[in-house]
Amino acid sequence: MDMSAKIAGLQIGSNSGLMSSNNFPRMNTNFNTYQSLAPLGSDTLSFGAMKKKEFNGVDLLVANKFKAPIEKFNDNKDLQAWCADKINKIKDKDYKGRQPATTEQRKHMLKEWFNYVLEENDSYTSTMALLILDGITKDLNKDNDNVPLVLNQRVLADTMSEMQDKAREDKNFQANFNKMYQLNLQNFYTKDIEETDDDGVKIGGKDGLGAYPIIRKRP
Repeated sequence: MDMSAKIAGLQIGSNSGLMSSNNFPRMNTNFNTYQSLAPLGSDTLSFGAMKKKEFNGVDLLVANKFKAPIEKFNDNKDLQAWCADKINKIKDKDYKGRQPATTEQRKHMLKEWFNYVLEENDSYTSTMALLILDGITKDLNKDNDNVPLVLNQRVLADTMSEMQDKAREDKNFQANFNKMYQLNLQNFYTKDIEETDDDGVKIGGKDGLGAYPIIRKRP
């Protein structure tokens, strides 16, 4: 099934060609409603303030996970703008690794992720993009050689569709993007393989520089 069809009806704001200090595309956060918001005091009454019950699916999941100040939002655009701002901060981080080879590999793999999720595919809202990009970057520290999981566009679409369904069915659903995506990625690469040797299948993550799947069929 086409990726856009799997996540039907979801739209992402224009990025306007903005770039971060890492040369990753930046999110456009210029929603008028969000830009004009002022902090709400304890005695401030806002008739436009939103409540959690007005959100659902991945939007609610992300609002809970990242503790979004939804009481300051007038509509869903404000949540999307808030997430876009957090995405820009993720892109501006320094992703140097313990070794020069790690740093170089992270740079190329992250560029592929950011370009695809933020520019090449408009099916992913800012809430979805934040969930994805936070997941693939959270273990990339300067004192280790971890690399992002390999980007597989089909598996990513399936994962986000599955996550959207689960979040709509259960408002308390706790998302672990990396765990769900890596499991789906592993299943994707092994579904047509009857047996693997002791090396099995290695898919990026915390296995150092082994970023690409190694699959061996028995002769």
